Amino acid sequence: MTKPFTGWHMTAILVGFFSTVIAVNVYMAHAAISTFGGTVVDNSYVASQEFNGWLAAAKKQQQLGWKTGVSIDSERHVHIAASSAGIPVEGLAGSGQASHPLGAKPPIRLSFAVTADGSLKSVQALPGGRWLVHAVLRRGDETVKLAKRPAMNALASPVARTRFPRHCFRCQGSVARVALQSWKTAFPGRPALSRRESISPPNA
Repeated sequence: MTKPFTGWHMTAILVGFFSTVIAVNVYMAHAAISTFGGTVVDNSYVASQEFNGWLAAAKKQQQLGWKTGVSIDSERHVHIAASSAGIPVEGLAGSGQASHPLGAKPPIRLSFAVTADGSLKSVQALPGGRWLVHAVLRRGDETVKLAKRPAMNALASPVARTRFPRHCFRCQGSVARVALQSWKTAFPGRPALSRRESISPPNA
């Protein structure tokens, strides 16, 4: 025999539903506060007064034409290299700090030593995890500021290019041909786009 649905059942459903919603909201609020401090600038008024100066410094830095690369080696020391017109910049000096992207760990101040090839290597080794490196490079009266996430397991390279293997383009071409065939099968009376029919992977 089926028991009738009473007000107690409805009360239990409402209490369970809202308890779940409240518990999820409390957890999300705790996770947001504990993983990100929320500080962008310490004083927004002072930052607004210095904004034009930051723009002028950024324009001057861009005119130098330096290309910088940041990496971290197997011992977790930070490497920074810089080049100008394809030529490594010599006589570099630098300082900086490494900060956790979400602020979960305190920032670590970095001091650098010049290596044999003219690049910079941090004296301090970083703990495990993801880090964002903020550094100031100097050569005479020339100054360059950078904020980059270091590449793992590679020496710093001023120029990095991503090359996709040939089979990636072959896969794209195969997907296009399968989609075209599916269109013809599903809609035999409708003409397909003629430009898509000529798609073929490069160097196939």
